[in-house]
Amino acid sequence: MFILPLAAYAVMTSSSYSIPASGVGVTGGSSSSPNYTGVAVVGAPATGRTSSPSYTSIGGTGIVIVTTSATAPVISNLRVDGTPIINGDYVKSNGVLTASITVDVGTNLNLNVSSVEVDGAVTAFAALSGGSTYDAAAKVLTCRLNLTASGNHTISIHAADAGAQSATASLTVKVDTGGLKAVAVYVYPNPYNPNAAGGTNARIAYQLNKDANTAIYLFNAVGELVYKREYASGAQGGLTGYNEVTWDGKSDFGAIVGNDIYFLRVVSGGKPVGKAKIAVIK
Repeated sequence: MFILPLAAYAVMTSSSYSIPASGVGVTGGSSSSPNYTGVAVVGAPATGRTSSPSYTSIGGTGIVIVTTSATAPVISNLRVDGTPIINGDYVKSNGVLTASITVDVGTNLNLNVSSVEVDGAVTAFAALSGGSTYDAAAKVLTCRLNLTASGNHTISIHAADAGAQSATASLTVKVDTGGLKAVAVYVYPNPYNPNAAGGTNARIAYQLNKDANTAIYLFNAVGELVYKREYASGAQGGLTGYNEVTWDGKSDFGAIVGNDIYFLRVVSGGKPVGKAKIAVIK
């Protein structure tokens, strides 16, 4: 059991929004060429046809995908260890990146000019080894990462077909080998009404820099613990990167909580590693 001095924490509030990966910026050139430039204008229109995974997220930006025409290859469903990713997500240093790469009917993927680039090191699909492959039949790229240093790492996938049409997907991920932390902790909707039509649950989102046994604690304004849920290391709620769990507005006794400001703590090893607030207004 631990005591948290509630007055010591600042207010954290946020509104929720969904960022489609296709609308966050424009880039030009090849990511492996010296003339590559990134406009990086959030909200700028995308060029050509884009397709990529996007998940509802609080904060962060989507993966930038640039194509040369409507018949270019499509890079989508980017994941690390099976979890969708966006710019700024934490990943394991030895995580496995996967992506789907499809082409229009009548064209073929040219493996000689298609490649994956990690921190500036370019490897052609045809030269992938050590568990990293491009499965032409399944149209799935698998790339085993080796990101040993803490900090930001850049990843780009370049796919070109036989007709010289190309697409490039680029993103930045983070590795942190230090002590456990939970960042970008948000609750939405906030304020939350557990009696709203349809019985919508509150969604609790956060990022962990590594796998860990984790718990969510909710305290009322006078410091009483009203709700606790535990999540296993490596499972949703205890994963490296993006986690999202739900709360139905009820206490551990099964009753809907009253109107109040509730203090949320992400806890691991008996210590709080992240925090947020949620207002319940019915």
